[in-house]
Amino acid sequence: MSQSTIARVKGLGFALPGERVPLTRLNLSSEESARLKGLKQEFFHWSPGSSTDLMTEAGALALANANTKKNEIGMVITAPSLITSYGLEIPAIEIRNRLGLHRAECLNLGQGCVGLFRAMQLANDRLVLHPEQGEVLVLAGCVASRLTRNHTHGSFFWGDGGAAIVMSATKGLGLQFRGYAECSAERDTGAMRIGFGDAKPIDQCNLEQDFQIQVSFASDLDQLRYIEGEQNRFLAVIHDLMRQGGITMDELTAVVMPSLGHNRLRTLLLNHNPLREKIITDSRYAHMGAVDALLFLQQNLEHKGVCTSPEWYITLTPAFTAQWGGVLLKREP
Repeated sequence: MSQSTIARVKGLGFALPGERVPLTRLNLSSEESARLKGLKQEFFHWSPGSSTDLMTEAGALALANANTKKNEIGMVITAPSLITSYGLEIPAIEIRNRLGLHRAECLNLGQGCVGLFRAMQLANDRLVLHPEQGEVLVLAGCVASRLTRNHTHGSFFWGDGGAAIVMSATKGLGLQFRGYAECSAERDTGAMRIGFGDAKPIDQCNLEQDFQIQVSFASDLDQLRYIEGEQNRFLAVIHDLMRQGGITMDELTAVVMPSLGHNRLRTLLLNHNPLREKIITDSRYAHMGAVDALLFLQQNLEHKGVCTSPEWYITLTPAFTAQWGGVLLKREP
């Protein structure tokens, strides 16, 4: 990035509702209990409210942590990890009004878990080109508890949570935005989806199946091809971001991953031992869309304290069975 203006993360906020609930409290089937052992996931957060509620809570905390005034926000971008709280909703507008950000323009992205990182790229582009238009509030929310049975879609387990980022072009401390990359699948992009939508008349919907996340491949061979392709997409995003930053594996500080299950992570890193040493995640958490990856990054930075030399972080996540995407962030002394 050659611009004199570099966007940075000025403040973060998280909404993790209630107490940690052990996954063993759920009425798990024998198959789900067996799967839990390999995943090593232990607990989830549950929200009585919507993803918009969680994003609003996280947004208020991010603004406070960034010490940003309401009239300094020029844009609100929402990126729900699954679906919006209502069928016809622009969450960014609702959050803008709830938080009193009346100067802000609004945008909502429907790009699954990757949407948060795409939103960061759009925020970066706006801040670099038009820093005078104000800071950008980026938000993600996930309420998977209402879209799954037993908090699972047949693979790993899900929880509820919200995250928010204040991005700014002002000088100061904070992670610098240094790149965005994505890699999309060319087949089986709809293997994970919620059946209800305008493609299916409501009188043909099954209440139990079409309003929950379903994962289905046409054959075992298709699923195997997906697993192999996912590893390629995961690595492609990492290599693209390293190229954008002009950094080597030795210079890369960490790759921050969401909680997708210990066994899935092992598959992604098969035959990539140097990268394995760079991974930061916390498999104990149930997955929360893009929220947990950002949370683990924040927790790691707090644990490390002040940095004494430049640090490079890649944070990435999958979006359904459709793609992987992530961002490159730099931390300077």
